[in-house]
Amino acid sequence: MKKTNPLCLIYCASPGSFLKLDQLSWLIETCMKSKIFVCLVCTNKYAGNQAAVVADFKSMLSKCSNETRDEDGIIYYDDVALCTTVNNIEYVDTFLKVKQPKEGVNELIYGIMVSLKPDLLVGWCYAIEGNDSFWNLMKQKLTVAFGEFIRQHGTDIAKSFLDFALAFVRHKYLPAAAPK
Repeated sequence: MKKTNPLCLIYCASPGSFLKLDQLSWLIETCMKSKIFVCLVCTNKYAGNQAAVVADFKSMLSKCSNETRDEDGIIYYDDVALCTTVNNIEYVDTFLKVKQPKEGVNELIYGIMVSLKPDLLVGWCYAIEGNDSFWNLMKQKLTVAFGEFIRQHGTDIAKSFLDFALAFVRHKYLPAAAPK
């Protein structure tokens, strides 16, 4: 943690996994003390009893912070943590004739984005800059959120975000500079 200065911890568990709550509780507390945003994610949400995993996650987060809102399937805890469920691949059960789409990943990325403090937001944007599906699918929601964010946090964050946007454009759309 001291070498890499992480922005957030994303801890994933699926229904049926053997979650060691005491170890996870220690990890959550350590991250929060170190100002690292915590994301607890129930994966493979259609393959079992995701409610039990989410209940464990909520119980642990409630010991450290207050639940502030539930939006788009994401439960937020102040500006320090969130809890959600995702299905990162299409779920198919041929026996039960059930087919569920991939869902929740973009919402998770967005949830982290709107939760991070302004000084960490640019780092998160760098981390996800190559995720074209996120940027394209969430464009409208991002436009609204960033408008509000800029109104709340002023010109300092606008300058930081402009630095990110310029670096992104240079990296993505301009030819690589010739070696010197």
